[in-house]
Amino acid sequence: MAVLTPIAACLVFMLLLVIAGAITLATVPSGDKNRVQIFITTLASMGIFVTFMFYYNIVAIQQDQQRLAVIEQTRSINASVLETYLGEVRKSAPVIPAFTLSLMPLAPCAAEAAATDETSAQACIEKFVLSYKIFSIWQDYIMSNSYIYVDAQAYVNSFLQRASSAQLRIMWERLRGDFDSDAVGFGDLLFEYAAQIAERTPAAYLAASAALVKDPRYLKLVTVEKSWLIA
Repeated sequence: MAVLTPIAACLVFMLLLVIAGAITLATVPSGDKNRVQIFITTLASMGIFVTFMFYYNIVAIQQDQQRLAVIEQTRSINASVLETYLGEVRKSAPVIPAFTLSLMPLAPCAAEAAATDETSAQACIEKFVLSYKIFSIWQDYIMSNSYIYVDAQAYVNSFLQRASSAQLRIMWERLRGDFDSDAVGFGDLLFEYAAQIAERTPAAYLAASAALVKDPRYLKLVTVEKSWLIA
């Protein structure tokens, strides 16, 4: 980041004094009583340059702060997608193995998953909490999309794998009312595209995610101006 340091600011000010003095000495005859006034006037006229330098400095700092904010928001989304989600899955797997494996269609052991999970209260709660976490990540992503550095297809590709779960879709129909309209629209798109994937292979998911990020409905969700952000 190119910003004006305190030492550089002092040097610039001293340089302006020298320049203003030199101009005054060169243009005003010796003994003229107006020398001081002319020196101050010359220095003041050069203040435009100083003002621009400090304005540029402030703009550079603001841009850097915005860049850091975007990086921090990206880090937050990554933490939710990679760390929090995977941590929740690992914690829930012993209780609801069938449900957790249904969220990972590309895992080598996915085909060996149990048909159903037990119907205990603990299993029911684990399924609810894990589903809610997944949907919350989707909402965070769609709300933050314009403010994070992301490869949209990479995220959508991961989300589509979760949306391939028939059990998760049942939970979505029950919980979708808890999320805002953009998140609902995004979730509906994920389940729509996931349902069209006949063969669950990496190539199939990549093709589906590439198509989804070009869908006009998705583009509208990630480019729409949020009135509450500018209020």
